[in-house]
Amino acid sequence: MILALTASLALAGQAAPPAQASEEQQVQAAADFGQVYRNWTVHCSIPGIREMRISFDVELDANGAIVGQPVLVRPRNTPAYQAAAHGARQALLASAPFDVPEGYQGGRYRPTFLPGRVCPEADED
Repeated sequence: MILALTASLALAGQAAPPAQASEEQQVQAAADFGQVYRNWTVHCSIPGIREMRISFDVELDANGAIVGQPVLVRPRNTPAYQAAAHGARQALLASAPFDVPEGYQGGRYRPTFLPGRVCPEADED
């Protein structure tokens, strides 16, 4: 069950917590990393931006602060991707520290962000 929830969180553009995390911790991580979208400015006019997926390896301490720097996972060397990833990193850093439940001991996560969640639907002609 935990693995299925982890996979669904990653596909939904949320955090994929460690496999040993409880279901409650996974739901909390998804909510926390979902806060990043409010701080992310995406240039929606870039062709293909809505289909991009941007993932980071991130470690949080017991207070919800980011430990070290988020590490981009499988970066692409295109100007559009680099711009979107830079914006996602800035939004991730601006969103910390995250609200964490009492007794949280920190953890490593791989949130995946979808620029399409920020961009309005393309006009249908």
